[in-house]
Amino acid sequence: MKFMLEFPAKGSPFSNSRPEDLKEAKRLLQNALDSGKLECAYSKVGGGGYAVMNADSIADLRLQLRRLNVHDVNIHPISQLADVIDGYIEYHESGAHEELKKQAAAYHEHAAAGYPEK
Repeated sequence: MKFMLEFPAKGSPFSNSRPEDLKEAKRLLQNALDSGKLECAYSKVGGGGYAVMNADSIADLRLQLRRLNVHDVNIHPISQLADVIDGYIEYHESGAHEELKKQAAAYHEHAAAGYPEK
């Protein structure tokens, strides 16, 4: 599973950090990138940032965030766009969209008739 991590702009946590703490933070970041747990990490010019993290489950995600000492973050599940497109191809090729169109039309007719008892 992939998760987009959005870090809000609340001032730089690095401004008042000691060099040894910054080196440790960079080491943790590099280890996460090298292991594939973190795909990327970016800082926004105006503050805050984004990262994409891989995790096997929500519990795994929470554990990884605790290990990286990440607390204030917005989390969004994401997927590869190619996978989404594949899903739509399968949906249309299976004919499922035609069945849903029929169901929607029947619901619309039922609603237009004032929802009479069937």
